[in-house]
Amino acid sequence: MKGNRKKNEVPAIAIEGEKALRAAVAEVVAEHKRTGKPLAVWQDGRAVMLSTDRAVAAVREERAGYGAKGRK
Repeated sequence: MKGNRKKNEVPAIAIEGEKALRAAVAEVVAEHKRTGKPLAVWQDGRAVMLSTDRAVAAVREERAGYGAKGRK
């Protein structure tokens, strides 16, 4: 119910949706790692093919950068 939520509270359906999406991505990455197939990812404004190890490392680097931005 929209009226029962606090102003900045994330709806439960959004949280469940994100969990499902993360699980699906993890499954795809695991399958590609097992089969040795590269992953297609968006990087620097274009689609590129990366090994699973490089793709996972790129995501970790990107996430690490989020915390550093805007901090003094």
